[in-house]
Amino acid sequence: MKKQIPIVIDVTPWSRGPHTGVGLTAHLSFEAVRQSLFNNKIDQSCFELHGVTRFKTSASYSHLSLFRRYWGWKRGIFHSFELKLLPVKHSKKVITVHDLWSITPNPFQSVEFQSIQGPKLKRAIETADHIAVPSSHVRDQIKFRFPNINTPISVVPWGPTVQVRETPPDNNEIKTYLSKKRPYLLCVATFETRKNYELLLNSISPSLAKEVDLVTVGQTGYGGETSRAKLASMRQQSLGGLDLKQASSNDLQSLYSHCLGLILVSHDEGFGIPVLEALAFGKPIIASDLPSLREIAGNRAQYISKDQGTQGLSEAISKLISQTWRSEDITLSKQRASHFTWQVTAQKNLEIYRSLADF
Repeated sequence: MKKQIPIVIDVTPWSRGPHTGVGLTAHLSFEAVRQSLFNNKIDQSCFELHGVTRFKTSASYSHLSLFRRYWGWKRGIFHSFELKLLPVKHSKKVITVHDLWSITPNPFQSVEFQSIQGPKLKRAIETADHIAVPSSHVRDQIKFRFPNINTPISVVPWGPTVQVRETPPDNNEIKTYLSKKRPYLLCVATFETRKNYELLLNSISPSLAKEVDLVTVGQTGYGGETSRAKLASMRQQSLGGLDLKQASSNDLQSLYSHCLGLILVSHDEGFGIPVLEALAFGKPIIASDLPSLREIAGNRAQYISKDQGTQGLSEAISKLISQTWRSEDITLSKQRASHFTWQVTAQKNLEIYRSLADF
C-alpha cells in the first residue's frame, strides 16, 4: 500500500493573531483543506494533514518542534503562511505570499520592518517549490520584482472570514450605537499608511457628516497614529459613529448587516477581504481602483482612482448614501461573492499539493 504523503501547514499567524487577516486566512485555509480531504476519499488516502504552529495553541494544532525529527526522514509538503520556510531535507515547500510590502523600497511600511522581514520573504520566494498568491495582482508583482524566478505561481483566492448572517453583536457599545438606527459607512482596515485613512477622513466634510456616520474597525499600525488622532478630533466636532480596535465575528456580522455600505480606499491591497465580505452581505462598495479589488468586485463597486482625490471620494459617498439599493443589486453582489469560497481555496491548494506529490 502506498504511504500517505504528509502535508504540514504552518498556521502560526492564527495563534499569533486570530483577528488579523493573515491569521484568519491561515486558519481557514487549513480547516478548508481538512474538510476537503474528509469529503474526498481519494485525496484522503494520498495525504496526511497536520496543522503546526511555532507558538502554544489549542489541541487542534501541534507545536512545530514535534515535527522536526519526524521530517528528518519522511518526505512531505510544507506549506507556510509566514515569511519563513524550513530547511527540511525531504520536503517540497509551498509559500503563500499575501503581498510584497516588506520588500524595499516601500513607503507603506517602516524601514526597520522591511530590513528584517524583506530578506525573509525574498529568501522564501527564491527557495519555494511552489508559490501561492491570493490575486493575479500579487502574482504580477512577484514576476516584476523577481524576473528570473521560474517557480510555478498559482492564484489561490480566499473566502470571507465572517459568515453571512445577522447576529446580535457581542460588544455593548455596538449594541447601543445600532439601536440609534443612524446611517453609517463601514471601514474595516488597520489604521496604517497603506490604508489611506487620510483620504477618507479628508473627504468627509461637516455637511456630509450630518448625513452619514463612519464606523471603523482596525488596530493601529505603521503610520496610523496621526489618522486615528484626526478621527478622534472629528468625532468631537461633527462625525458620528464608532472607532473599534477589534471586533468579534458576531460584531462584524452585525456591522455588515446594518451598514449603508463599505468604504476601502487603500493605496494597495494583496486581496481585500472586507470588499468580499461586503459583497457577500449584498452591500454597496466604494473602493480604490486597484487590480486586486477589481478581481473581487468586478462591476459591483464604485472605484476611486488616485487622481480623483477628496472631491471624487466625497462625490462617491454622496452618491452611495442617496442611491436606492435594489433587491436586484443585492442579488448580483451576492452572486459575485459566491465565486470566492474557502472550498475553492482548498481545491486550489490541493491542486498544488498533487503537483508536488510525485517526488
